[in-house]
Amino acid sequence: MTTVGYGDISPKLIMGKLVAMTTMLAGISVLGYLMSRTMDMVVDANLKGVFGLKKAKTKKHVIVCGWNKVSETAVRQLSEEHENIIVIDSELHPELKQIPGVHFIVGDPKSPETLTKANLDETKFVIVAMEDDSDVLLSTHIIRELNPTVEIVARIDQHRHVKIAQKAGATHIVSPASIGGNLLVEAAINPSVVKWVMEATAYEQEGIELMEYDVTASSWSNGKTVGKLRDKLGHKAILLSVNSDKGHDTLPEDTYKIKTGDSLILVINPAKYKTIDL
Repeated sequence: MTTVGYGDISPKLIMGKLVAMTTMLAGISVLGYLMSRTMDMVVDANLKGVFGLKKAKTKKHVIVCGWNKVSETAVRQLSEEHENIIVIDSELHPELKQIPGVHFIVGDPKSPETLTKANLDETKFVIVAMEDDSDVLLSTHIIRELNPTVEIVARIDQHRHVKIAQKAGATHIVSPASIGGNLLVEAAINPSVVKWVMEATAYEQEGIELMEYDVTASSWSNGKTVGKLRDKLGHKAILLSVNSDKGHDTLPEDTYKIKTGDSLILVINPAKYKTIDL
């Protein structure tokens, strides 16, 4: 397209030379245009990724709305669990590129367009963790409108907003301010208790963890009493609570019969738990 050969065959007439020159110039122009468009597409794709403008194509991921100390802790824990994460925030945060499994989108977490760009229809669950309760409430409402079935974990700091968050569509509500305040008091009165709680909720590689297990029809524990379950658990795990259709039963009696639909809250030793069949 852009070469003229070795000169063994060349036009002799003026019209032939004009056609040859036109063809050469056109070929160079077309090739230059194609190269320019290709480079533009590559650079544009890279820039969109760097600046958080790319539409997400992942599925079964976790969306985190808002970037702050609370959401950063959540994102790092999710990354340790090898989850695919999409962070949405109105500002660019280059440090997110250093966290494995994280894709970020610059935009308003309250915007339907931004949430759609994060592939909301295919997400596992959404964490709404902006610092302002009003932003959390509005974002929760919009997410629920766009996806009626997705699980939404909402961060709410003011207790008076809890019921509003529930009405807005939040599946679970967490108040870091209340939890943190209570732990500060407990640290002064019962320091060992707080140390235990911190270890159980820190997702450490070693030590203890809190775990929720949903009982199904095929579960070993289905139809068994709490006493039989405790015998099976031994020193590998401790049953703290059973959540049934009647609510939470903390430290349930040995005679309680576990059934399908119950949730078991346990403290486990991850190194030993692998051998337990619930």
